[in-house]
Amino acid sequence: MKRTYSRKASQRRPRAQEEATVDPENTSGSEDILNIGSTTTPRPRKRQKVTVEVVSPISSGTTRKQPTTLPDLDAPSTSATPHTPSKAARDLSALFDTASGSRLQPSTPPKSSGVVRRMLSRSRTESSIDRRTPSPRPSPRRQPSSAALPAAVEKSASLDSLPPSPSKAPQIRHARTYAGTSRSFLIALPAPPALPSASKDIFATNQDQSQEDMEMRESYTDLRTRWGVDNSEDDPRPYEEPSGSRAMQPVVLANGMMNDLKSITELRSKGESRRFLDEVGYLFEGLESSGAIGLRRASALEVVTKLCDPDFSRRAKAADFYGRTWDVLYEARAGGGDKILDSTLAFFAALAARDPHTLTEVAQKPDFVSTLLDILASTDHRKDVLGFALAGADVATLKSRGVLRTEIAALKALGDVISKKSRLVPPSIEVSTRFLISHSLAALPPNFLDVRHIPIVLSSLQSELDLVPPRITAYASAMPLIPPMRSSNPDIPSLDHIENTLRLVDSFLLKQWSGSDTETFPQLPLSNKDAFAGQLISASLAADITIRDSELQSPTAHKCLCVALKILTVLCHDDQAWCKASLRDESTLPLIMHIIIRSQNRWSSCQESTEQPGTERTEPFDLLCLALGLFMNWASALEDVKDLSRRLHIDPKCSSTRLCVRSCQCSDQRSILECLVLVYLQHSDAHEEHTPDNSFLRGYIAVLVGLLVQDSPRNQSLVFAALSGGSLRQKISSLIEHSRTFIELYADLAVQLSTADTSESDELGKESAPVRTRGEDIARGVVACLESLRDKA
Repeated sequence: MKRTYSRKASQRRPRAQEEATVDPENTSGSEDILNIGSTTTPRPRKRQKVTVEVVSPISSGTTRKQPTTLPDLDAPSTSATPHTPSKAARDLSALFDTASGSRLQPSTPPKSSGVVRRMLSRSRTESSIDRRTPSPRPSPRRQPSSAALPAAVEKSASLDSLPPSPSKAPQIRHARTYAGTSRSFLIALPAPPALPSASKDIFATNQDQSQEDMEMRESYTDLRTRWGVDNSEDDPRPYEEPSGSRAMQPVVLANGMMNDLKSITELRSKGESRRFLDEVGYLFEGLESSGAIGLRRASALEVVTKLCDPDFSRRAKAADFYGRTWDVLYEARAGGGDKILDSTLAFFAALAARDPHTLTEVAQKPDFVSTLLDILASTDHRKDVLGFALAGADVATLKSRGVLRTEIAALKALGDVISKKSRLVPPSIEVSTRFLISHSLAALPPNFLDVRHIPIVLSSLQSELDLVPPRITAYASAMPLIPPMRSSNPDIPSLDHIENTLRLVDSFLLKQWSGSDTETFPQLPLSNKDAFAGQLISASLAADITIRDSELQSPTAHKCLCVALKILTVLCHDDQAWCKASLRDESTLPLIMHIIIRSQNRWSSCQESTEQPGTERTEPFDLLCLALGLFMNWASALEDVKDLSRRLHIDPKCSSTRLCVRSCQCSDQRSILECLVLVYLQHSDAHEEHTPDNSFLRGYIAVLVGLLVQDSPRNQSLVFAALSGGSLRQKISSLIEHSRTFIELYADLAVQLSTADTSESDELGKESAPVRTRGEDIARGVVACLESLRDKA
């Protein structure tokens, strides 16, 4: 039967009246029927009388219709309906209460649990319930007005006596939520299978119990424990599965889902890093290689300016910002050629070098070291525009160095950031592009450098060392060694850049670079050994002048002098060619003797004073050992050193004026051999406690003196006359005793070094053993020579 709610009821009045007078006896079936007819008055807007047929099932399976006429509230009292039902209207006021009460009566919970049931019903998963299956407890929520009465009447009847009608099953409607029609975070429940007709009574009896079982599910704590949600490698008390249970299979996540976080700390760190990268993502927008060069310069400058902030740098290190920034800057460089972008990349590398861990991460990029070396190869002291800008060069000077007028503002802005915001180096250090690159490379672990890169480093070093001899000549002529204003003169060496490149060469000679052949000694690709040895001596002399001159105090001078002497010692070890190249200039041996005397005096004063810090004590000792070692290599490799040590003269108390830069011009001069004997006597008399360092140095000098007098009668007479003590035999016996002490210390040191080398490769152990044996053999040969001289005395 069709239902209509049209206002044109007058056209369908006959049909509605017929439906309202249907005989109840002629109606049968298993479905509930609701016939609603309406009669209308000529006035269409007035409410019509409604005839309701109440259908109630009887035991015989037939349906009896009880027509009930609702009173017309709007019609006048005089109007009569032609088809008035014969029976009185049935009272339906308690119909819903009866249906609901009869349904809930078997399993009515206490009043205190009503709220709990309502709250739990909201969290039920709807997606797992089949809409074609009747609900055990349909919600008494608001339904359409046409279906409200049949549903209520059906509840009041006996549900068990009716056959199932899946096609007419009422639809389940839950309360609306803000997430849509329903919300749930529980797992989907499978739909229950269809029950046979014989199980209707069992289902009707146990449906309340099933609902309670569904509501009493496992707690979240039990589920998390059972599935191991909270377990991680960082958990101090990880969940252990009870013995005897099966190994839990790993949970397979859906496609696109991942869960690589192990702890809440890592989760927070990931979230903070992601927020930080979202905030700074705009910095990379202007660094595309296809963008304008001015935009790329400005964007790169903004990035490095941000990294000068300590708080920003800390957050950048936690978010792996340095590695991503290098990739973007490398792409913005687009093969190189722009001086300002190259200087910005060099500055970024120096900022990363502030933290060794950050520098190591950035250096793992395959193009990091090669890019820096490429920039270093194209930048020398005449093309380093950043150095000119930081030195205060004017516009004309910058234009003469190849800087365009439109690039001057960007170059000076970069210089202001480096000098005022970075706090990268002390103000006394002159910053340049080549210095920033060498500083970053020297801070790297040596294994990141390949032996193929040594030509570029060596070329940059030699280019800088060529500027040192003219400055020494200018210093001897009463001019400053390093002018304070470099903007007008590009031929000014950078002592800091020289120190960085010398450290790189030193690590190469010690076979610390990747690709070094451990079987053969690494060779420097030099075309002229004499020139390079002279350059190293000039660098040592310039560093020594800087140390002695109170107006040129530089923290880099001592480091530069130490590393230069170290390279000379390594090159001259058992190599006559390098020894001859380094001694070609006769000012070399007096310079080394001056360094020995000043280091000895300074170390003696530090030993007597207890207020000197640790660095003040170790610096002179290291320098003294390096100078004595170089002297030992010369004396053991060349016989000419014996004559030079007797022929060349210096004043042990030289004031080191400008006139004495190349050669000592003081009046009270003595031979270098006699000066060495004075150092030996001073060292022996000043330290009576005989500490290990004191005993080692005294024995080492005794061996050196014995080596210089070996097979040289003129040197023997000169040395024995300078020694203090009793007879000649006693003087020689003192040298022998100190030399034997050194041999014992040397043997103990060799044992300690060999023990420390047990974890190294066999090739390195076989290679280093002859070096230690040769040093001990030299000392024993000196002792044998002195014993023969003592026996002859």
